[in-house]
Amino acid sequence: MKIAVITGASSGLGIEFLRAAVTLCPEIDTYWLIARREDRLEALKSQFPEKICVPSRSTSPTPPH
Repeated sequence: MKIAVITGASSGLGIEFLRAAVTLCPEIDTYWLIARREDRLEALKSQFPEKICVPSRSTSPTPPH
C-alpha cells in the first residue's frame, strides 16, 4: 500500500497537488490530507471516492503564557 501525505490540502496548491497526484500517480492508494479547515477537507474527500482519503485537522501550537 502506498500512502501520500499532503499538507495544506484544504485550498490552493494543496488541492492542486492532490488532484495532480490522483491523476499522475494511480499507484497511490491512500492520501492523508492535513489542513486547518476540517469542513473543506471533508468536502475534498468526497471528490475522490475511488481513493482512501484520511482528513486530519492541524492546529497551531498554543503559545506559552
